Amino acid sequence: PSMARIRTGGASATFPDMQSDSDVRFMNSTFQTEGGAFLRVDNGRMVTEEYTSTLFDAAGLTDTKTVFTLPAFSTLLSVKMVLNKVFVATGMTDLDITVGEGIDADGFLAPAAHNLTSDAVGTVYRGKGALFAAGGTYSNNTASGVTVVATATAVGANLNTLSAGQVTFIVEYIQH
Repeated sequence: PSMARIRTGGASATFPDMQSDSDVRFMNSTFQTEGGAFLRVDNGRMVTEEYTSTLFDAAGLTDTKTVFTLPAFSTLLSVKMVLNKVFVATGMTDLDITVGEGIDADGFLAPAAHNLTSDAVGTVYRGKGALFAAGGTYSNNTASGVTVVATATAVGANLNTLSAGQVTFIVEYIQH
């Protein structure tokens, strides 16, 4: 899936199929948001982090893990999740993952109904959570980072019984 379209100095480029664990920096660029607005970016970054089924290893139906730290004085543009491999565990009938911070578990990524045990590989989950402002961004105007966590919720089997599965989290932000 296409992850970013960037215009720099009148030229444009598309970055399809971002590879896992990528860290792309953008200087003096203009981004077009999903809503169509243009943002001037002087120090933008797109970070992708790939995780397998071993990320969520609790002997229970829920588990929360840190997937990224949003730097101090930065603006979060988006968080997306891509299903690379379907999650598998004997007896598991549903697996949902949301992304947020310590107080609001789905504040950054709250996809509509989804099931990582049966959704199509390549599905991109985009539902912005309540922590995003009306303009579609989340601002961290503090001198400390914000811990971004993924929360997995399973039905039918404990998370530590997962034998397969893989997702990539894509975090786009501007460093001020």
